[in-house]
Amino acid sequence: MNGKIDEWTERFQDAVISLSDMLLRDAKEFDTYGEATRFVKQVRQQAYGSGLSADIATMKVNDAICGLVLHQLHDEERSLPIKRGEDE
Repeated sequence: MNGKIDEWTERFQDAVISLSDMLLRDAKEFDTYGEATRFVKQVRQQAYGSGLSADIATMKVNDAICGLVLHQLHDEERSLPIKRGEDE
């Protein structure tokens, strides 16, 4: 059973990393830190739906992903322009 739990933990981590990387990449297309932050906050607000259990789960995932991306943006240099990942 532990193997299955570890497998699911890894799947969730991979999904979170993938989604946060995509959102961070989109946020970094903006010219300023403020615009990038505003964009992520707008994405975060879009998750609130009808209150069905699937919507509630989506809200929680969306909130966690957006929170992670906001944290990553805050950790980067606050000077502009934002690093756009050309080194990658």
